Amino acid sequence: MTKSEILEFINANPLCFMATTEGDTPHVRGMRAYKADYDGIIFYTSKDKAVHQQLTQNPKAEICFYDFQNIIQVRTSGKMEPIEDLELKKEIGSTRPNAKARVGKEGYDWMAVYKLKNVKVSIWSQKMINTPKTLIDL
Repeated sequence: MTKSEILEFINANPLCFMATTEGDTPHVRGMRAYKADYDGIIFYTSKDKAVHQQLTQNPKAEICFYDFQNIIQVRTSGKMEPIEDLELKKEIGSTRPNAKARVGKEGYDWMAVYKLKNVKVSIWSQKMINTPKTLIDL
């Protein structure tokens, strides 16, 4: 996959699993990427969730995007950088129903926005079973 194809894949398959750590304990949860571009992959969560606390303590994360129909896995890793951008929060709040409802009640202070930066990507599919793993800089 080219870098452009990777971004298309992530934007077409935004449901993913994110791994973080708390101390020496790994934690994996389902997430939904907001969007991906050449500058990184954007996520948002609530500041009261464990994932926010974990990323505050250790910003390294791995995210796995998966296409169940074609059996393709795109694993991304990098460092989650917090983003304090009210316009981006407004954009997210206007396009995601759950965020929109919460913004209506609480404003934007509850929302933590992150961008996965310095992204390394590895791709796997059934067709690649015997292919050596390679990393792509996004």
